[in-house]
Amino acid sequence: MNRRTAMRRLATFFLTSASLAQAQQAGKIFRIGFLDGSTAAGSAVLWKAFLQELSKLGWIEGKEYRFRVPVCRAKA
Repeated sequence: MNRRTAMRRLATFFLTSASLAQAQQAGKIFRIGFLDGSTAAGSAVLWKAFLQELSKLGWIEGKEYRFRVPVCRAKA
């Protein structure tokens, strides 16, 4: 084996191994939002139940979804 053949094989090895060693793409994080006109304490029981059911289905908060409940305040 001459030097040119060895260099060609070495270059082929590095190019193929670099293309196979790509990083895994991060999954999409879903945003769940809800706008409610009632108080935050009034709907807290419903939100706890909703989040418990999501966790039973295998959803992990912060990894697969983000949950946001903006609180509305009435002007006096």
